[in-house]
Amino acid sequence: MEFSGLFYSLTTPLNICRALLASHKGIRFVGLASRNGELVAHLQRRGMTALLDNSELEVSVVLSLIRMATRSSLSRKLGSVLYSITAYENIQRITVPIYNTVSELDGILMISVDADVEIRGNTGKMILDKAEELISPLRHSQSLY
Repeated sequence: MEFSGLFYSLTTPLNICRALLASHKGIRFVGLASRNGELVAHLQRRGMTALLDNSELEVSVVLSLIRMATRSSLSRKLGSVLYSITAYENIQRITVPIYNTVSELDGILMISVDADVEIRGNTGKMILDKAEELISPLRHSQSLY
């Protein structure tokens, strides 16, 4: 990749997770996964008990990738998927696709927020804008990982 040392360090998967997690107190979890289902980096809010154990988290990542790939299969007619929001009883999850330079799904950004956070309004817009800002440099690389 052709990033300067400082710029590159700010766009590492772990630093993207750190910056996004710090951007709003209602964010519980942030993870970046590659197209092959590898959870490349992830962080959860300090002091919080995870709802999924490691094996369940791996399954969740793979299922999220499958759902995003399914959605992306219609992009020729509907346009590229920008994000997906799923509301569960205990959390809400925002999934953002990361496309490479040839518009292929290269991975996903997964953001879990507390169930009581209003993500369909200004808070959601703020979180999505921050996510886009952070992952935008990854979209201009040959491959995410």
